[in-house]
Amino acid sequence: MEDNKLKPKTKRVYKVLAIVGAWISVPVIGLGLLFLTTQGSIIQKSLLAGNYTSDISIAALNGLLGIILILLIIILTNKFRKIIYFFHLRIGLFIGLGIYALLFALGATQNLTSNFTNDNPTACTTARQQYVDHGSAIVPIATDVGSGTGFAVKDGSTVLTAYHVVDGVSSIVANYSSGEVGMEVIDTAPQYDLALLKIDKPLESFFSLSDTYIAGDDVLAYGYPSNALTAGPPSLSGGIISRVLKLSDLRMTTQDAAEGLEILQTDAALNPGNSGGPLIGECGVIGIVSFVSDSSQLRMYIGSVSEQNIGFAISSKTAKQAFSQL
Repeated sequence: MEDNKLKPKTKRVYKVLAIVGAWISVPVIGLGLLFLTTQGSIIQKSLLAGNYTSDISIAALNGLLGIILILLIIILTNKFRKIIYFFHLRIGLFIGLGIYALLFALGATQNLTSNFTNDNPTACTTARQQYVDHGSAIVPIATDVGSGTGFAVKDGSTVLTAYHVVDGVSSIVANYSSGEVGMEVIDTAPQYDLALLKIDKPLESFFSLSDTYIAGDDVLAYGYPSNALTAGPPSLSGGIISRVLKLSDLRMTTQDAAEGLEILQTDAALNPGNSGGPLIGECGVIGIVSFVSDSSQLRMYIGSVSEQNIGFAISSKTAKQAFSQL
């Protein structure tokens, strides 16, 4: 009698364990396979760069792996489908198959949609792709005392450049080949050699300011070196980030240096006229070209000529600290 009473309870226990096992084991194994196949690179890129397009890809990939995994388990348990315990397990598997199929469909649909409609300047690609996508945000600047470069940030009307490009000038224009467009200063941060301008004719694109960079990263410098009379296309030079220098790393004797100053050193070719132009990384602009190293003043002491391939840009982190609107 006791054995007969225990059998229904045992069956119920097995049923519950089969269904719970199906719901718990499949997602856990699916996520484990996802991590092994991606080595965590997509996830890390998404977290570091804020690229949510990668999250959509993760959802689609997770759904696909879940479908494959569940189908394999269903095939393996096909011979035992008439056994009551495996019957309930297979019910859970088919429900899980539907969930993963829905996850895959949603992820794939959103990913395709984002590829066609994504104009988000914060998406991480490569430095080259950044300038291809947002090159129209570059502005050739001419003043009554010289020339420089700027680029649109936040929107098509706000242009970021170096302060020394507009310091003490009485007129500022964007001197395109097709004609001049008026500009005016709306904010300055001389302590960081930065200035914000407003351009009368909004630009079609703009760059994001990226905090994602380390020494050794590939970069592109994009601007108008010594181009005060005719603009033409901007000039492109490439290099790497040689050093990331904070104020505490510098032997600064000037009173103008301010807390929060961060400078990126690069070996990308920089020349007069590049000042204020963007130093571009894979996730957007990482620096604003400011100055180059010049040891000509030491010639009388050590007989050296000017240093080569040592340029500096004010980091995007500093720019965002200087201007709250960014």
